[in-house]
Amino acid sequence: MTINSTIRKAGPFIGNGATTTFPFGFKVFAAGDVLAVKLTVSTNVQTTLVLNTDYTVTLNQDQDSNPGGSITLTAGALPSGYTLTMTSDVQNLQPTDLTNQGGFYPDVINDALDRATIQIQQIQTGVDSSIRLPLSSTANTVLPDPNANQLIGWNSTGDGLANIDPGTLASIVAYSTAYADTFIGNGSTVNWTLTRNPGTLYNLDISTNGVTQVPTADYTLSGTTLTTTSAAPLGSVILVKYKEGLPNTSGDSQDFRYLSSGTGAVATTVQAKLRQTVSVMDFGADPSFTAAVNAAAFQAAWTASNPKAVLVPTGTYLFTGTVTGKFYSFGTVIISGGTVTSITNLVP
Repeated sequence: MTINSTIRKAGPFIGNGATTTFPFGFKVFAAGDVLAVKLTVSTNVQTTLVLNTDYTVTLNQDQDSNPGGSITLTAGALPSGYTLTMTSDVQNLQPTDLTNQGGFYPDVINDALDRATIQIQQIQTGVDSSIRLPLSSTANTVLPDPNANQLIGWNSTGDGLANIDPGTLASIVAYSTAYADTFIGNGSTVNWTLTRNPGTLYNLDISTNGVTQVPTADYTLSGTTLTTTSAAPLGSVILVKYKEGLPNTSGDSQDFRYLSSGTGAVATTVQAKLRQTVSVMDFGADPSFTAAVNAAAFQAAWTASNPKAVLVPTGTYLFTGTVTGKFYSFGTVIISGGTVTSITNLVP
C-alpha cells in the first residue's frame, strides 16, 4: 500500500485530568516506533516518555489500510497543565535483504519503500520545527568557532553569523527580572494584559499548548497589551515568557526603580531616592579651587532644598560674595574669597 499522508505527528493533546488514551494516525511497524513527549506548560519543559513504563501502545491491525493506533498512559489521565504529542521514531536503517534469485512478496518491497518514506517524513518534521531562512536568502548560516562568553548574532553586513561581545549590546536594551504570564483561552479573547512591559515584540517567547508562536504572524505587542492574531481555543494554555525591557544610557532616573535591602523596605524610583539629599555639586559647584562659580551654585542649591540643609562635599571652593543658608558637610570645607554662613560639620 502507499503512504498518502504527510502527517507524522499527533497532538498536542491538552490534559484535562480525565483522558488516558490518545490516538495517532500515521503508519509504524512496531510499538517501539512510537515516540511520546509530555510538556509541562508552566515551565515549557519537555519530557520523553518511556514505552511500557510511562505508556503502552495499541496498533491497528492493518497498518496499510488503517494506519496508526493509540497510546495509553500507565500513570492514568493526563493532568491539566500538561500536553502530549506523538510522532514516530523509526530508526534510520534498511533491514530488508533481497537475495539473488530469491523469492519475495510485493509487500516486502512496499514496506521497504514505506520505511524510507517514513524516515524522510521524520526528518521533515524536525526541519519544520527548526529555524529556517527564507528560500531567497543568500546568507551564510555556518556557525563561527565557539568563543567563551560571546553571543552569536548577525554580522554588521547581515549576511553571516559572528561572535558578538555582550558588552557591545549594553547601549541597546538593559533587562530586569524575568517574568512569565499564563492565560487560559476562552475561544474569543485576543487581547491579554502582561504583568510588565517587555519593551519590544521580540523580547517575548510565547507558546500555546506548547506550540511556539511567531512574532507579527501570530501576535503583536503594544505596551503591556499582547494581541494574538486569532482567539486561543477554549481551555488552551498561553504561556508568555519575557524580561522587562528597560531603557539604558538614555533613560532618566525616574525610569528606574530603587529598593533598599532589609525587611519592610518600600520601593521608590532612583530619582526620588537621589532627591532626598541636595548637594551643591548638583548645581555646578567646583570643589577644586579652579572656578568662581560657587556663589551661584550654593544659592541655587539652597533655593531648591529650603528648608532642608544642603550637602557641601569636602573641598576648597573659590568664592565671591556671600550666601546665606543652611549647609552641612562630612569633611573639611574651605571657602576662599567669600562667605557662606551656617556650614555645619557632621563628623564627630
